[in-house]
Amino acid sequence: MARARSSGSGAVWGMVIFGVAFTVSLGMAIVGWARWNKAETEQTKSVRAMKKYVKGEEAAIVRSLNLGGKSAVGYLLDQNRQMRRMISGDAEMPLDAIIKQKKEDRGVEIALFKEFDRLEAELAAAEEARATAEQNREESRQRATAAELARNNLAGEYADSLARLQNRMDDLKNDFDNYTDAGQEMIQNANHQLSEVRREKDLHIVQLQKQAQNLSGDVKELQDEIKRLTATEVVPSMEDVTLADGQIVSVISEESKVFINLGASEHVLRGMTFEVFDKDKVVRLGDPEEPVMPRGKATIEVIDVGKKTSYAQIVRKNRHTVITEDDQIINLVYDPRAVYRFYVFGDFDIDYTGLPTARGREKIEQKIIRWNGQLAEELNYEVDYLVLGVRPPLPEPLPEDEIDPVKIAARVKQEEAFKTYVNLEGEARKLSILVLNQTRFLDLVGHYER
Repeated sequence: MARARSSGSGAVWGMVIFGVAFTVSLGMAIVGWARWNKAETEQTKSVRAMKKYVKGEEAAIVRSLNLGGKSAVGYLLDQNRQMRRMISGDAEMPLDAIIKQKKEDRGVEIALFKEFDRLEAELAAAEEARATAEQNREESRQRATAAELARNNLAGEYADSLARLQNRMDDLKNDFDNYTDAGQEMIQNANHQLSEVRREKDLHIVQLQKQAQNLSGDVKELQDEIKRLTATEVVPSMEDVTLADGQIVSVISEESKVFINLGASEHVLRGMTFEVFDKDKVVRLGDPEEPVMPRGKATIEVIDVGKKTSYAQIVRKNRHTVITEDDQIINLVYDPRAVYRFYVFGDFDIDYTGLPTARGREKIEQKIIRWNGQLAEELNYEVDYLVLGVRPPLPEPLPEDEIDPVKIAARVKQEEAFKTYVNLEGEARKLSILVLNQTRFLDLVGHYER
Protein backbone atom coordinates (compact mmCIF):
# COMPACT_ATOMS: atom_id res chain seq x y z
CA MET A 1 0.00 0.00 0.00
CA ALA A 2 2.82 2.44 0.91
CA ARG A 3 4.65 1.70 -2.44
CA ALA A 4 1.55 2.69 -4.43
CA ARG A 5 1.30 6.12 -2.91
CA SER A 6 4.87 6.86 -3.53
CA SER A 7 4.43 6.15 -7.23
CA GLY A 8 1.46 8.51 -7.57
CA SER A 9 3.23 11.49 -5.93
CA GLY A 10 6.25 11.06 -8.28
CA ALA A 11 4.04 11.46 -11.33
CA VAL A 12 2.55 14.63 -9.91
CA TRP A 13 5.96 16.12 -9.33
CA GLY A 14 7.02 15.22 -12.84
CA MET A 15 4.02 16.99 -14.28
CA VAL A 16 4.73 20.07 -12.17
CA ILE A 17 8.38 20.23 -13.29
CA PHE A 18 7.38 19.82 -16.94
CA GLY A 19 4.85 22.62 -16.64
CA VAL A 20 7.34 24.96 -15.04
CA ALA A 21 9.97 24.17 -17.72
CA PHE A 22 7.43 24.73 -20.51
CA THR A 23 6.37 28.03 -19.01
CA VAL A 24 10.00 29.23 -18.73
CA SER A 25 10.77 28.15 -22.28
CA LEU A 26 7.72 29.87 -23.63
CA GLY A 27 8.63 33.08 -21.87
CA MET A 28 12.15 33.00 -23.18
CA ALA A 29 10.82 32.36 -26.73
CA ILE A 30 8.48 35.32 -26.45
CA VAL A 31 11.30 37.57 -25.21
CA GLY A 32 13.64 36.37 -28.08
CA TRP A 33 10.99 36.91 -30.70
CA ALA A 34 10.33 40.41 -29.42
CA ARG A 35 14.07 41.25 -29.57
CA TRP A 36 14.41 39.84 -33.09
CA ASN A 37 11.36 41.76 -34.26
CA LYS A 38 12.79 44.96 -32.76
CA ALA A 39 16.17 44.37 -34.46
CA GLU A 40 14.49 43.75 -37.80
CA THR A 41 12.42 46.91 -37.39
CA GLU A 42 15.56 48.94 -36.59
CA GLN A 43 17.35 47.42 -39.58
CA THR A 44 14.47 48.35 -41.86
CA LYS A 45 14.52 51.89 -40.50
CA SER A 46 18.32 52.04 -41.06
CA VAL A 47 17.97 50.84 -44.63
CA ARG A 48 15.24 53.38 -45.29
CA ALA A 49 17.35 56.15 -43.72
CA MET A 50 20.42 55.10 -45.81
CA LYS A 51 18.34 55.14 -48.98
CA LYS A 52 17.67 58.83 -48.41
CA TYR A 53 21.40 59.49 -48.89
CA VAL A 54 22.66 56.51 -50.88
CA LYS A 55 21.18 55.68 -54.29
CA GLY A 56 20.83 52.22 -55.76
CA GLU A 57 24.29 51.56 -57.29
CA GLU A 58 26.00 53.48 -54.47
CA ALA A 59 24.74 50.99 -51.94
CA ALA A 60 27.03 48.35 -53.44
CA ILE A 61 29.96 50.74 -53.03
CA VAL A 62 29.07 51.40 -49.38
CA ARG A 63 28.74 47.69 -48.72
CA SER A 64 32.16 47.09 -50.36
CA LEU A 65 33.91 49.64 -48.12
CA ASN A 66 35.84 48.36 -45.16
CA LEU A 67 34.19 50.56 -42.49
CA GLY A 68 36.20 49.04 -39.65
CA GLY A 69 33.14 48.72 -37.42
CA LYS A 70 32.07 52.31 -38.01
CA SER A 71 28.80 53.55 -39.36
CA ALA A 72 28.68 54.98 -42.85
CA VAL A 73 28.29 58.50 -41.41
CA GLY A 74 31.20 57.93 -39.08
CA TYR A 75 33.30 56.62 -41.98
CA LEU A 76 32.44 59.69 -44.06
CA LEU A 77 33.21 62.06 -41.16
CA ASP A 78 36.54 60.36 -40.68
CA GLN A 79 37.28 60.69 -44.40
CA ASN A 80 36.22 64.37 -44.24
CA ARG A 81 38.65 65.05 -41.42
CA GLN A 82 41.48 63.36 -43.36
CA MET A 83 40.69 65.48 -46.45
CA ARG A 84 40.68 68.67 -44.31
CA ARG A 85 44.05 67.69 -42.85
CA MET A 86 45.48 67.02 -46.37
CA ILE A 87 44.19 70.32 -47.77
CA SER A 88 44.80 72.72 -44.84
CA GLY A 89 46.90 70.78 -42.39
CA ASP A 90 44.18 71.04 -39.72
CA ALA A 91 41.46 68.39 -39.50
CA GLU A 92 39.17 70.66 -37.45
CA MET A 93 39.44 73.77 -39.69
CA PRO A 94 36.00 74.87 -40.89
CA LEU A 95 35.21 74.74 -44.59
CA ASP A 96 34.94 78.56 -44.88
CA ALA A 97 38.43 78.95 -43.43
CA ILE A 98 39.76 76.38 -45.85
CA ILE A 99 38.14 78.23 -48.79
CA LYS A 100 39.61 81.54 -47.64
CA GLN A 101 43.03 79.98 -47.24
CA LYS A 102 42.84 78.48 -50.70
CA LYS A 103 41.83 81.80 -52.22
CA GLU A 104 44.95 83.34 -50.69
CA ASP A 105 47.02 80.45 -52.02
CA ARG A 106 45.31 80.54 -55.49
CA GLY A 107 48.57 81.19 -57.34
CA VAL A 108 50.18 78.12 -55.85
CA GLU A 109 47.00 76.11 -56.47
CA ILE A 110 46.86 77.16 -60.13
CA ALA A 111 50.54 76.22 -60.55
CA LEU A 112 49.86 72.88 -58.89
CA PHE A 113 46.83 72.32 -61.09
CA LYS A 114 48.86 73.21 -64.19
CA GLU A 115 51.64 70.89 -63.09
CA PHE A 116 49.00 68.29 -62.41
CA ASP A 117 47.53 68.85 -65.89
CA ARG A 118 51.00 68.63 -67.42
CA LEU A 119 51.73 65.44 -65.57
CA GLU A 120 48.36 64.06 -66.65
CA ALA A 121 49.12 65.07 -70.25
CA GLU A 122 52.54 63.40 -70.05
CA LEU A 123 50.89 60.38 -68.47
CA ALA A 124 48.32 60.31 -71.29
CA ALA A 125 51.10 60.71 -73.89
CA ALA A 126 53.13 58.01 -72.20
CA GLU A 127 50.06 55.81 -72.12
CA GLU A 128 49.44 56.49 -75.81
CA ALA A 129 53.11 55.79 -76.59
CA ARG A 130 52.85 52.62 -74.56
CA ALA A 131 49.75 51.61 -76.48
CA THR A 132 51.47 52.44 -79.78
CA ALA A 133 54.57 50.54 -78.71
CA GLU A 134 52.39 47.64 -77.68
CA GLN A 135 50.66 47.76 -81.07
CA ASN A 136 54.02 47.96 -82.85
CA ARG A 137 55.29 45.11 -80.72
CA GLU A 138 52.26 43.06 -81.66
CA GLU A 139 52.70 43.94 -85.35
CA SER A 140 56.43 43.15 -85.10
CA ARG A 141 55.56 39.87 -83.44
CA GLN A 142 53.14 39.08 -86.26
CA ARG A 143 55.74 40.05 -88.88
CA ALA A 144 58.33 37.99 -87.03
CA THR A 145 55.93 35.07 -87.01
CA ALA A 146 55.28 35.52 -90.73
CA ALA A 147 59.01 35.89 -91.40
CA GLU A 148 59.71 32.77 -89.36
CA LEU A 149 57.06 30.91 -91.35
CA ALA A 150 58.51 32.21 -94.62
CA ARG A 151 62.01 31.29 -93.44
CA ASN A 152 60.84 27.79 -92.60
CA ASN A 153 59.18 27.52 -96.01
CA LEU A 154 62.33 28.79 -97.73
CA ALA A 155 64.44 26.46 -95.65
CA GLY A 156 62.23 23.58 -96.74
CA GLU A 157 62.40 24.66 -100.39
CA TYR A 158 66.18 25.13 -100.10
CA ALA A 159 66.53 21.69 -98.58
CA ASP A 160 64.42 20.22 -101.38
CA SER A 161 66.41 22.10 -104.05
CA LEU A 162 69.67 21.07 -102.42
CA ALA A 163 68.56 17.47 -102.38
CA ARG A 164 67.53 17.62 -106.05
CA LEU A 165 70.81 19.35 -106.93
CA GLN A 166 72.76 16.75 -105.00
CA ASN A 167 70.93 14.00 -106.85
CA ARG A 168 71.63 15.75 -110.14
CA MET A 169 75.29 16.12 -109.23
CA ASP A 170 75.45 12.47 -108.32
CA ASP A 171 73.90 11.59 -111.68
CA LEU A 172 76.34 13.89 -113.50
CA LYS A 173 79.26 12.41 -111.58
CA ASN A 174 78.16 8.92 -112.51
CA ASP A 175 77.78 10.01 -116.16
CA PHE A 176 81.18 11.71 -116.03
CA ASP A 177 82.79 8.61 -114.55
CA ASN A 178 81.15 6.49 -117.23
CA TYR A 179 82.23 8.89 -120.00
CA THR A 180 85.73 9.07 -118.49
CA ASP A 181 86.03 5.31 -118.47
CA ALA A 182 84.72 5.13 -122.03
CA GLY A 183 87.04 7.96 -123.07
CA GLN A 184 90.05 6.27 -121.51
CA GLU A 185 89.17 3.09 -123.31
CA MET A 186 88.80 5.00 -126.60
CA ILE A 187 92.13 6.77 -126.02
CA GLN A 188 93.83 3.46 -125.31
CA ASN A 189 92.33 1.97 -128.47
CA ALA A 190 93.33 5.05 -130.48
CA ASN A 191 96.87 4.94 -129.10
CA HIS A 192 97.08 1.27 -129.95
CA GLN A 193 95.80 1.92 -133.48
CA LEU A 194 98.18 4.88 -133.83
CA SER A 195 101.08 2.71 -132.75
CA GLU A 196 100.09 0.12 -135.33
CA VAL A 197 99.80 2.78 -138.03
CA ARG A 198 103.18 4.27 -137.09
CA ARG A 199 104.77 0.84 -137.12
CA GLU A 200 103.30 0.10 -140.53
CA LYS A 201 104.37 3.54 -141.75
CA ASP A 202 107.92 3.03 -140.47
CA LEU A 203 108.05 -0.32 -142.26
CA HIS A 204 106.73 1.30 -145.43
CA ILE A 205 109.33 4.09 -145.18
CA VAL A 206 112.09 1.53 -144.77
CA GLN A 207 110.81 -0.29 -147.83
CA LEU A 208 110.63 2.96 -149.82
CA GLN A 209 114.15 3.88 -148.75
CA LYS A 210 115.38 0.52 -149.90
CA GLN A 211 113.57 0.97 -153.22
CA ALA A 212 115.02 4.48 -153.53
CA GLN A 213 118.51 3.13 -152.93
CA ASN A 214 117.97 0.47 -155.54
CA LEU A 215 116.62 3.02 -158.01
CA SER A 216 119.51 5.36 -157.27
CA GLY A 217 121.85 2.55 -158.08
CA ASP A 218 120.00 1.86 -161.32
CA VAL A 219 120.09 5.56 -162.23
CA LYS A 220 123.79 5.75 -161.54
CA GLU A 221 124.40 2.74 -163.72
CA LEU A 222 122.32 4.25 -166.51
CA GLN A 223 124.16 7.57 -166.21
CA ASP A 224 127.50 5.79 -166.41
CA GLU A 225 126.28 3.88 -169.43
CA ILE A 226 125.16 7.14 -171.11
CA LYS A 227 128.51 8.74 -170.45
CA ARG A 228 130.26 5.70 -171.88
CA LEU A 229 128.14 5.68 -175.00
CA THR A 230 128.36 9.45 -175.55
CA ALA A 231 131.47 10.39 -177.43
CA THR A 232 131.40 14.10 -176.63
CA GLU A 233 129.84 16.07 -173.72
CA VAL A 234 127.18 18.56 -174.72
CA VAL A 235 127.30 21.81 -172.77
CA PRO A 236 123.85 23.38 -172.56
CA SER A 237 123.46 26.89 -173.90
CA MET A 238 122.57 29.50 -171.30
CA GLU A 239 119.98 30.92 -173.65
CA ASP A 240 117.67 27.95 -173.08
CA VAL A 241 118.38 27.55 -169.34
CA THR A 242 116.31 29.20 -166.56
CA LEU A 243 117.44 29.90 -163.04
CA ALA A 244 115.55 28.84 -159.94
CA ASP A 245 113.13 31.33 -158.43
CA GLY A 246 113.42 29.84 -154.96
CA GLN A 247 113.98 26.73 -152.89
CA ILE A 248 112.08 24.34 -150.65
CA VAL A 249 113.14 24.89 -147.04
CA SER A 250 111.01 22.28 -145.28
CA VAL A 251 108.90 19.24 -146.18
CA ILE A 252 105.89 17.87 -144.29
CA SER A 253 105.51 14.52 -146.03
CA GLU A 254 102.51 13.23 -144.06
CA GLU A 255 100.50 16.33 -145.04
CA SER A 256 101.88 16.65 -148.59
CA LYS A 257 102.91 20.24 -147.88
CA VAL A 258 106.14 22.23 -148.10
CA PHE A 259 107.57 25.59 -147.05
CA ILE A 260 109.38 27.75 -149.66
CA ASN A 261 111.76 30.68 -149.15
CA LEU A 262 109.56 33.16 -151.03
CA GLY A 263 106.98 35.37 -149.33
CA ALA A 264 105.06 38.62 -149.57
CA SER A 265 108.29 40.61 -149.77
CA GLU A 266 109.03 38.74 -153.05
CA HIS A 267 105.48 39.41 -154.34
CA VAL A 268 104.31 35.82 -153.97
CA LEU A 269 100.53 35.46 -154.17
CA ARG A 270 98.22 32.70 -153.07
CA GLY A 271 97.32 30.39 -155.95
CA MET A 272 100.71 30.70 -157.69
CA THR A 273 102.22 27.39 -158.80
CA PHE A 274 105.85 26.31 -159.06
CA GLU A 275 107.51 23.30 -160.66
CA VAL A 276 109.90 21.38 -158.39
CA PHE A 277 113.30 20.16 -159.64
CA ASP A 278 116.28 18.53 -158.00
CA LYS A 279 118.66 21.10 -156.54
CA ASP A 280 121.50 20.30 -159.00
CA LYS A 281 119.35 19.89 -162.12
CA VAL A 282 119.85 22.26 -165.06
CA VAL A 283 116.40 23.29 -166.32
CA ARG A 284 116.22 23.90 -170.09
CA LEU A 285 113.35 25.80 -171.72
CA GLY A 286 113.77 24.53 -175.27
CA ASP A 287 113.52 27.12 -178.06
CA PRO A 288 114.59 30.55 -176.75
CA GLU A 289 112.08 32.19 -179.11
CA GLU A 290 109.17 30.21 -177.68
CA PRO A 291 110.26 28.98 -174.23
CA VAL A 292 108.25 26.16 -172.74
CA MET A 293 108.31 25.36 -169.04
CA PRO A 294 109.27 21.70 -168.63
CA ARG A 295 107.44 19.52 -166.14
CA GLY A 296 109.30 19.03 -162.88
CA LYS A 297 109.20 16.04 -160.63
CA ALA A 298 106.35 17.73 -158.74
CA THR A 299 104.05 20.78 -158.79
CA ILE A 300 103.20 22.88 -155.74
CA GLU A 301 100.52 25.56 -155.21
CA VAL A 302 100.89 28.40 -152.71
CA ILE A 303 98.05 28.31 -150.16
CA ASP A 304 99.36 30.72 -147.51
CA VAL A 305 101.79 33.65 -147.77
CA GLY A 306 104.00 35.00 -144.99
CA LYS A 307 106.49 37.84 -145.03
CA LYS A 308 109.54 35.79 -146.02
CA THR A 309 108.18 32.28 -146.52
CA SER A 310 105.07 30.66 -147.96
CA TYR A 311 103.14 27.46 -147.33
CA ALA A 312 102.38 25.30 -150.39
CA GLN A 313 100.37 22.18 -151.18
CA ILE A 314 101.85 19.39 -153.32
CA VAL A 315 99.26 19.06 -156.10
CA ARG A 316 101.22 16.68 -158.36
CA LYS A 317 104.19 14.35 -157.92
CA ASN A 318 105.85 11.74 -160.14
CA ARG A 319 105.90 8.16 -158.98
CA HIS A 320 108.92 7.08 -157.00
CA THR A 321 109.81 10.77 -156.50
CA VAL A 322 111.02 12.22 -153.20
CA ILE A 323 110.83 15.98 -152.50
CA THR A 324 113.66 17.12 -150.26
CA GLU A 325 114.94 20.33 -148.77
CA ASP A 326 116.94 22.62 -151.12
CA ASP A 327 114.99 21.38 -154.16
CA GLN A 328 114.65 24.29 -156.59
CA ILE A 329 111.27 25.78 -157.61
CA ILE A 330 110.61 27.60 -160.89
CA ASN A 331 107.69 29.58 -162.36
CA LEU A 332 108.31 30.70 -165.95
CA VAL A 333 106.30 33.95 -165.70
CA TYR A 334 107.06 34.83 -162.07
CA ASP A 335 109.49 37.68 -161.48
CA PRO A 336 110.14 38.71 -157.86
CA ARG A 337 111.62 41.95 -159.15
CA ALA A 338 108.38 43.02 -160.83
CA VAL A 339 106.89 46.33 -159.68
CA TYR A 340 103.08 46.52 -159.36
CA ARG A 341 101.05 49.71 -159.72
CA PHE A 342 98.11 50.42 -157.42
CA TYR A 343 95.30 52.97 -157.59
CA VAL A 344 93.71 53.61 -154.17
CA PHE A 345 90.32 55.24 -153.58
CA GLY A 346 88.02 55.76 -150.59
CA ASP A 347 88.26 55.66 -146.81
CA PHE A 348 89.54 52.59 -144.95
CA ASP A 349 88.89 51.15 -141.48
CA ILE A 350 92.33 49.59 -141.08
CA ASP A 351 92.16 49.84 -137.26
CA TYR A 352 88.72 48.12 -137.21
CA THR A 353 87.04 50.86 -135.16
CA GLY A 354 83.91 50.86 -137.32
CA LEU A 355 84.72 54.35 -138.67
CA PRO A 356 86.51 54.44 -142.05
CA THR A 357 88.77 57.49 -142.36
CA ALA A 358 91.16 59.15 -144.79
CA ARG A 359 93.93 58.28 -142.32
CA GLY A 360 93.23 54.61 -143.10
CA ARG A 361 93.82 55.35 -146.78
CA GLU A 362 97.20 56.89 -145.94
CA LYS A 363 98.19 53.69 -144.10
CA ILE A 364 97.19 51.59 -147.14
CA GLU A 365 99.37 53.76 -149.41
CA GLN A 366 102.31 53.47 -146.98
CA LYS A 367 102.03 49.67 -147.07
CA ILE A 368 102.09 49.73 -150.89
CA ILE A 369 105.34 51.72 -150.85
CA ARG A 370 106.92 49.40 -148.28
CA TRP A 371 105.88 46.45 -150.48
CA ASN A 372 107.92 48.02 -153.33
CA GLY A 373 104.74 48.93 -155.19
CA GLN A 374 103.92 52.17 -156.98
CA LEU A 375 100.97 54.50 -156.51
CA ALA A 376 99.09 55.52 -159.65
CA GLU A 377 97.45 58.93 -159.94
CA GLU A 378 94.66 57.66 -162.19
CA LEU A 379 93.09 54.39 -163.22
CA ASN A 380 94.39 53.28 -166.64
CA TYR A 381 95.71 50.19 -168.41
CA GLU A 382 99.10 50.50 -166.62
CA VAL A 383 97.49 49.85 -163.21
CA ASP A 384 97.71 46.30 -161.88
CA TYR A 385 95.37 46.60 -158.85
CA LEU A 386 92.47 48.85 -157.84
CA VAL A 387 92.18 49.07 -154.04
CA LEU A 388 88.78 50.33 -152.87
CA GLY A 389 87.82 51.37 -149.35
CA VAL A 390 84.40 51.16 -147.72
CA ARG A 391 81.62 51.83 -150.22
CA PRO A 392 80.17 55.33 -149.59
CA PRO A 393 76.44 55.33 -148.82
CA LEU A 394 74.06 56.83 -151.35
CA PRO A 395 73.00 60.13 -149.70
CA GLU A 396 69.35 60.83 -149.05
CA PRO A 397 67.86 63.70 -151.11
CA LEU A 398 67.56 67.03 -149.31
CA PRO A 399 64.20 68.71 -148.75
CA GLU A 400 63.18 71.05 -151.54
CA ASP A 401 63.19 74.03 -149.18
CA GLU A 402 66.70 73.28 -147.82
CA ILE A 403 68.88 76.43 -148.08
CA ASP A 404 71.71 75.57 -145.65
CA PRO A 405 74.89 75.79 -147.80
CA VAL A 406 76.83 73.48 -145.48
CA LYS A 407 74.28 70.66 -145.78
CA ILE A 408 74.01 71.18 -149.53
CA ALA A 409 77.82 71.04 -149.98
CA ALA A 410 78.06 67.90 -147.81
CA ARG A 411 75.35 66.20 -149.81
CA VAL A 412 77.05 67.06 -153.12
CA LYS A 413 80.36 65.71 -151.79
CA GLN A 414 78.74 62.42 -150.69
CA GLU A 415 77.00 62.02 -154.05
CA GLU A 416 80.26 62.60 -155.94
CA ALA A 417 82.10 60.06 -153.77
CA PHE A 418 79.39 57.45 -154.43
CA LYS A 419 79.41 58.05 -158.20
CA THR A 420 83.21 57.95 -158.38
CA TYR A 421 83.28 54.65 -156.45
CA VAL A 422 80.75 53.03 -158.81
CA ASN A 423 82.48 54.41 -161.94
CA LEU A 424 85.86 53.05 -160.80
CA GLU A 425 84.39 49.55 -160.37
CA GLY A 426 83.00 49.67 -163.93
CA GLU A 427 86.25 51.03 -165.41
CA ALA A 428 88.29 48.30 -163.66
CA ARG A 429 86.07 45.61 -165.23
CA LYS A 430 86.58 47.15 -168.69
CA LEU A 431 90.38 47.19 -168.28
CA SER A 432 90.47 43.71 -166.61
CA ILE A 433 92.12 45.21 -163.54
CA LEU A 434 91.92 43.15 -160.36
CA VAL A 435 89.83 44.92 -157.69
CA LEU A 436 90.88 44.44 -154.05
CA ASN A 437 89.01 45.42 -150.91
CA GLN A 438 90.86 46.16 -147.67
CA THR A 439 91.00 42.54 -146.48
CA ARG A 440 92.26 41.14 -149.80
CA PHE A 441 94.88 43.88 -150.13
CA LEU A 442 96.23 43.31 -146.60
CA ASP A 443 96.41 39.60 -147.33
CA LEU A 444 98.27 40.31 -150.61
CA VAL A 445 101.01 42.37 -148.96
CA GLY A 446 101.39 39.92 -146.02
CA HIS A 447 99.82 42.16 -143.38
CA TYR A 448 98.23 39.17 -141.60
CA GLU A 449 100.71 37.04 -139.72
CA ARG A 450 100.18 33.31 -140.13
